[in-house]
Amino acid sequence: MAKKKVTFTFNGHPIEAEEGLSVLQAVLDAGYTIPHYCYHEGLSVAGSCRLCAVEVGHPDKDGNLKMIQPLVMSCQTPVRQDMTVRSDTERVRDHQKSVLELLLINHPLDCPVCDQAGECLLQDYSFRYGRSISRFETDDKIKQPKKDVGKYLLLYSDRCILCTRCVRFTREVSGTAELAVVHRGNKSEIDIFGGRGIDNKLSGNLADICPVGALLAKPFLFKQRVWFLENTPSVCPRCSRGCNIYLCHNQGVVWRLLPRRNDRINGQWICDEGRFGSAFLHADERLSECRLRRERIQQPASLAEALQRVGEHLAGGQPAADKLAVVLSPFACLEEQYLLSRWARGLSAQATLVSGPVFSADQDETFPGGFVIAAEKAPNRRGMQRVLDHFGGPRLIWQQLEQAIESGAAETVWVQGGHPWRHWCTGEQLALFRQAKFLIAQDILDSELTRQADVVFAGAAWAEKAGTFINDQDLAQSYQAAIEPAGAAVDDTELLWRLGQGDLPFDRQRLQAEIADALGIKGSTETESK
Repeated sequence: MAKKKVTFTFNGHPIEAEEGLSVLQAVLDAGYTIPHYCYHEGLSVAGSCRLCAVEVGHPDKDGNLKMIQPLVMSCQTPVRQDMTVRSDTERVRDHQKSVLELLLINHPLDCPVCDQAGECLLQDYSFRYGRSISRFETDDKIKQPKKDVGKYLLLYSDRCILCTRCVRFTREVSGTAELAVVHRGNKSEIDIFGGRGIDNKLSGNLADICPVGALLAKPFLFKQRVWFLENTPSVCPRCSRGCNIYLCHNQGVVWRLLPRRNDRINGQWICDEGRFGSAFLHADERLSECRLRRERIQQPASLAEALQRVGEHLAGGQPAADKLAVVLSPFACLEEQYLLSRWARGLSAQATLVSGPVFSADQDETFPGGFVIAAEKAPNRRGMQRVLDHFGGPRLIWQQLEQAIESGAAETVWVQGGHPWRHWCTGEQLALFRQAKFLIAQDILDSELTRQADVVFAGAAWAEKAGTFINDQDLAQSYQAAIEPAGAAVDDTELLWRLGQGDLPFDRQRLQAEIADALGIKGSTETESK
């Protein structure tokens, strides 16, 4: 049932909002600003920073506006019909200056070396709402050494303004309660409870919600200034949940991942595995060029040469194509899975489609705040299944491929990779592929599998290409390329297009329309970030 709507005015601007919503959230949703620190939409209301104070008035029984004498905290005050809210009066401005002056008393002037510079609310609010000159004339500030408080986090206590966002997050979202406010009065500070470090799978979000640079992520520390970074919307590939993210990159390097809000999927958070699991993008083991086996030795080759070799091998007519098996990867995007399957079935209706291995934990992990880490550690297993169902015909699961190779039913094997780790195919599986008469590997990381292949296609990682994943809720989500592929690696979708379409110009929109029609996909989700 839809909630009742009310109308109120903010600094003379009429705003319509749901009844019961806080004044602060209603104003933010309408695109206006009230300065605040402790409030966060994904956490409970604390009302401790006192910066969001406003003047509020209501019409009396005669219809005359009557302002309430004390200032009220907009984060704790619900909107009401015909309410008047002012944040631009002299009383409010004086209050904001006083609060900011208090918060800055012990704050160090280390903005030039602080990683939060450029996205620090203390900087922004001090400039916009604070005093230009401090009346606190002493060098006797409370100084706190930085603390290593977890695998991914450092705590700079002397920068902390005690907004308690981090404390509430560990209690309400992760449910681990590692952080607390210790001591009293002007000695109060944030610290790890009982001396144990922050050890939960959502800890990186603490650096995001800290407004002042007190909690910082170690992997990003002193790496880049944020004003140099470009943020490209994307989808996390580390599990089937498909969390919405931003890829923050500069000069062809992805420096960090941040959550992008999507209330249907990940809310405002992402897990540490997704956030800190992108190092493979720039690993030394990245494949940066195609390879061909010539006289038992792999040698660098151009894309055209690699495609020609595949074409020559399968030029033997129907018998060769009938014994082709293609292994689809759950880490490949929908477009790649579809094009490879279409190409194989275009050569022969008897070509075998194989579902690649899907690694999985025992069960989904659900946190008290509702965030879910999926057990299935692949972003597009459902997309792969849709492609297999669409093309039908001879199909195998990964475990059945061994028998097909040993019996001679699969002599030529094309393996899609794209996994974020090198050794996803080991031991008995590698020995199995050695039995294939002709092995084609399409991957992003050099491994034992690629080293024994006859043809190696150096593909692009998900951050280097556009594509579509279907998550564990059957939502199709498209993403865009953020950086260029490594070296001479190519966008896998364009590679497979050339394989099947030759010199016909690549048309991504036409391809996506064909896939959407064939697989019954109504369209990818659109995310409105805040």
